[in-house]
Amino acid sequence: MKRRGFIGPVGDDLPTIIIIVMALTLFFAGFDYAMSAYNEKNKSLHALKAGLDISRALMKQNVIPEDSSGQVNPDYEGYKQAVLLSQSYGTSFSAVLKDGSCELIDCRAPEGRSVSVFSFLTAAKSSGGSINLKTLCVCVWE
Repeated sequence: MKRRGFIGPVGDDLPTIIIIVMALTLFFAGFDYAMSAYNEKNKSLHALKAGLDISRALMKQNVIPEDSSGQVNPDYEGYKQAVLLSQSYGTSFSAVLKDGSCELIDCRAPEGRSVSVFSFLTAAKSSGGSINLKTLCVCVWE
């Protein structure tokens, strides 16, 4: 005679154990997804704050000195402060003075990097001493 209905102490609890393991797996998968979304958003906000602080340092004076190639003069005090801020944030940046609008191609950032582009209307002093209205393009990447 076969006895049915009793598999053993673990056998009777097996369906409940499977459901509990699946529920815990689903909970931790959802928790991991939420943490990765939070970290991604936090990284984006960190890059935005770095870009704004670097831009503010570059626009320390009303007139930004430029070199002959259209770059912000590296001897400019605001540029030196921007380099220090960039190092403290763990980011890299490029700053270009242009006549037109800023584009991603102006950044000269490495391929595959997420780049934040900021543009500000400012006055630039050329090496000849003339002051022109320019667009300051600041690109920040990690």
